[in-house]
Amino acid sequence: MRGHDVKALIVGVSFPNELMSRALATGHLCPSLLEAEIRKMPSKPGKIYISHLKPPFRPQIEVELAAIPGVCLELLEEGKTFRVQ
Repeated sequence: MRGHDVKALIVGVSFPNELMSRALATGHLCPSLLEAEIRKMPSKPGKIYISHLKPPFRPQIEVELAAIPGVCLELLEEGKTFRVQ
């Protein structure tokens, strides 16, 4: 992201933190892994859209995402459309 003016980012967060090993083994993220990636960013995007939450873990993932400071996160919903300019 260095040298780019990133307005928005879409990221899949599939598992809760307690299943970090499963997330890593399957190439997915959990909230704490996302937070670690955000910390590496030289500048934060205006909004980070979250997709691919596994339904059985959605409530727990939502709570854990809400604890990530300093970024604007929005969960994507099926059928929702948006435009990034």
